[in-house]
Amino acid sequence: MHVLVTRPEPQATRTAELLAERGHRTHAAPLAVIEPLEAELPAAEAVDAVLLTSANAVPALQAYLHLPVYTVGDATAAAARAAGAGQVVSADGDWVRLAALLRGPAGPPAGSRLLHLSGTVIAGDLAGAVRAAGFACDRRTVYTIRPATTLPPELLRLLAVGTLDAALFFSPLHARIWCRLVAKATMEAELAGIRAVCLSEAVAQPLRELGWRSVEVAAAPTLPALIDCLEGPG
Repeated sequence: MHVLVTRPEPQATRTAELLAERGHRTHAAPLAVIEPLEAELPAAEAVDAVLLTSANAVPALQAYLHLPVYTVGDATAAAARAAGAGQVVSADGDWVRLAALLRGPAGPPAGSRLLHLSGTVIAGDLAGAVRAAGFACDRRTVYTIRPATTLPPELLRLLAVGTLDAALFFSPLHARIWCRLVAKATMEAELAGIRAVCLSEAVAQPLRELGWRSVEVAAAPTLPALIDCLEGPG
């Protein structure tokens, strides 16, 4: 299967390598670039645990590696461990599941001071959800996402000749960027033979406005579930 990977680097290359190991041809065309921000962060002594909703925030974790880290999913957990974090717990899902984990027995003690390291765009109000559960939570923005302004020439060529079988989408923001750039390139008709495989229904929603062969949603918001969806009957 010839698969388009739309997520930013370095995740795009890692995903493409994983798909190649499973016998797929891939083309990586990131729809955005991740740019770190200079953020004023609290002293480690003022934080009891750290929350991560994206691996893109891991570079800001350095001062807190000795603290418990709670992540939205396994990929972010793996990135935190690779950076040196020793106590990492994954919600294996989305921010809603992470909020539920924090409120449960696997979460930090009641009243803990939590630090949410995030991007400028977030999928939901995790900090608000955990504050409502009795935690103190401070959200700090440590990276931003710069959207692509055009589709790259090689991707336009692949769309024109019709060799792509599927495209993977990982966030609602990337889906909206795709819709805008496809319209700008007037390539909507070229999507008719391509499956859009999405991490969640929120990701799929803007893509349903385009004329794909199909728009499919993973059974869970994880990379393994997304690949299972890709390799399903379609």
